Amino acid sequence: MFDIIMENGKVKEVTMREKKGVPPLTSKDQHVAEQFVRQYANNIIDKWTNYFIKKKRVVCTTIKKRLK
Repeated sequence: MFDIIMENGKVKEVTMREKKGVPPLTSKDQHVAEQFVRQYANNIIDKWTNYFIKKKRVVCTTIKKRLK
């Protein structure tokens, strides 16, 4: 599970924490997942805000390209 911390409208920090009952990721998978979350953090936050706070409909995004 990742926590995205924002300050003044910008992503300040992305942290990973363990979830009870779920096995941890390998270090390689953890690194890839963290890269993914960092790259798409603003998009994730925008969609979360629109859905949970503004009660707007959110369209799912299909990501077809690899991370660089």
